[in-house]
Amino acid sequence: MGKPISLFSDYHSFENTATNYCGLMMKLIYRESPQLLNRLFEVLFGDREIVPVIGPIFRQQTKKSCSIPDLDITQTSFQILVETKKEDWFYDKQIWNHSTGFDAKVDLKILVLLTDEHKNSAARQSLRDEIYNKFRIFVLELTFEDLVIAFSEVCLSLQLREYLDDFREFLDRNTLLPRWKYRLDVVNCGATRHEVLDDLV
Repeated sequence: MGKPISLFSDYHSFENTATNYCGLMMKLIYRESPQLLNRLFEVLFGDREIVPVIGPIFRQQTKKSCSIPDLDITQTSFQILVETKKEDWFYDKQIWNHSTGFDAKVDLKILVLLTDEHKNSAARQSLRDEIYNKFRIFVLELTFEDLVIAFSEVCLSLQLREYLDDFREFLDRNTLLPRWKYRLDVVNCGATRHEVLDDLV
């Protein structure tokens, strides 16, 4: 049986810890307002066809028939499974096994692949299409940056903003946010210190 999402997680694996914090942020948003969590999913998923009606139960490390996904968010009419990787090294068998782990009675099924950056490939798109055609499961690829952007839109209270700042700092410390996108690298081409100083004059 999976463990509840908690402030006091016993996980030592980085991916499980990161997943716990992502789930914890969603849980805090839900406690603030179920409509805010619904809005979060609208921002993340974009397509109205796959936005669930909110009222979920949060569990981590729930054993399925062929796999143990990192995060299981369940409601009577929808289920979201999240597989987290520090880098995009998801492998087809694992994605396929997670696809067979959804509860049969659930109407809307979403498998989220969460990582540091998108590496869309034709092979991955083909696998996503195959899984949808066989199981009617939406496979979505999201980044931690996508999460932070979506959280920023729904974390309206001062308390949620403080949690988001802490979450963003955790992701940044662990190189899960693309700081390089927002930095300008300047390389000095001068051969000596004197050449650089002469050019400044």
